[in-house]
Amino acid sequence: MHHCPIYLHRIPHSGYDSQDIFVEAHIAKLQTCFEGALPHVGLLPSVIAEGLEVIYQQKGWQLTDKGRNSEIESRQFPTMDDFYVAVEKVLKERGDQGEVKSNLEAAIKGRIKPLLMGSKGLMFSRPISQPNAEELFSHPVILEMNDLNEQDKSLLVMFFLTMLREYRLF
Repeated sequence: MHHCPIYLHRIPHSGYDSQDIFVEAHIAKLQTCFEGALPHVGLLPSVIAEGLEVIYQQKGWQLTDKGRNSEIESRQFPTMDDFYVAVEKVLKERGDQGEVKSNLEAAIKGRIKPLLMGSKGLMFSRPISQPNAEELFSHPVILEMNDLNEQDKSLLVMFFLTMLREYRLF
């Protein structure tokens, strides 16, 4: 049996090896992952949605891009660090005030920033993803997540299910 930590250098996806998945569809799946795994706090879902769009656009992606071609292959994929910076920026630009702003700031710092710390930070901050989707899904794998809290487990499982769906579809 082979033991290997999982490193995801970007917000998970696997469908870009295919010609058939739009960036917009992938972003919608990621939004579902975050919304399903993190408690809803006020307008946090809309900040997450805006943040996801922002990070892909900052890396040169268009919502209508799909598949791989020579122009797209040179683009980088966003990381969880990029996402955290983007949601902070979105929050500042929205101009929310008072309790709404305080609640959103607390949600971002309390729910998204911890994904950048400790073993979770290491998992989402590597220069390469390891194992890749094919290695992960082509044979039986056990994901050991005992040391993660329930929200982190939920998010990670949703990311893996999204990766699996994109991998199997294409």
